[in-house]
Amino acid sequence: MLKQVTLKNISVAAFLVAVSGGYGIAQSTPPAAPAQAPATSAPASNYVTTHSPSQSLASGIVNKNVYDPKDEKIGEVNDLLLDRSTGAVAAAVIGVGGFLGIGEKNVAVPFQNIKVTMKDAKERLVLNTTKDELKAAPEFKVVTPARPGSSAPTPPGLNPPPDRSTSK
Repeated sequence: MLKQVTLKNISVAAFLVAVSGGYGIAQSTPPAAPAQAPATSAPASNYVTTHSPSQSLASGIVNKNVYDPKDEKIGEVNDLLLDRSTGAVAAAVIGVGGFLGIGEKNVAVPFQNIKVTMKDAKERLVLNTTKDELKAAPEFKVVTPARPGSSAPTPPGLNPPPDRSTSK
């Protein structure tokens, strides 16, 4: 393994010297600075550059365990349901029951019902319910819109095929 890494490093280094070496020799004067284009920067108010302490990234919530107030694990966030009209997170889809994903069901709870607390300097998601209450809750099912040209909805978990029609 060490020989492979060493040979690879030598090959890469030789390639870089060969490619850049000729450029360095042929260059006798520094290149002229490129002409500056007129400044056309977008207004800063159109972009979010950082998040506030009251915000979380979805990647920090999905797959995170959910606990009850007694600090017992009651499920795991499998997904987030977004409201397209407001852009807000409408619900957290929590997987409950089962073992290693087998027999697990999804329950969607309003996102504002989940509280973020700190334990051992880590964020923790807490839902004011028990595991049994969550298991007894109605299952969340994904229903996608009907396929183009069909009145039947697409079965849960399947995405409709893209509309490839040329007429608009």
